[in-house]
Amino acid sequence: MYSPRPPILSVLCVLGFLGCFFKIPFVITLSGQGAEPWYAVYITFSTICTIVCLAGLWLMRKWGVIGYTLLMAINQWIYLSFRKWDANALIFSLAVALVGWIYYRRME
Repeated sequence: MYSPRPPILSVLCVLGFLGCFFKIPFVITLSGQGAEPWYAVYITFSTICTIVCLAGLWLMRKWGVIGYTLLMAINQWIYLSFRKWDANALIFSLAVALVGWIYYRRME
């Protein structure tokens, strides 16, 4: 059964897509600043995975919620391990995951 996407989920997905778009210059400047090569590759891979998971949320798919939650946990673990943790990224990711889990039963 088709369930329309809640407006709050639409807003969070659009903000997430915009955030992914704005990571492109960040990755380019990381490479130019002499950051570890693996970090730019990881950010790029993580951004691609985020886009896929947000697309799943946008389409109201359960795998989008599960994937986004796992990706959020992995990202936080990596950021903490390498001392690059940012509370703002955690807050937004938690908001998206929480809203996704609230509407999980309405998803296909």
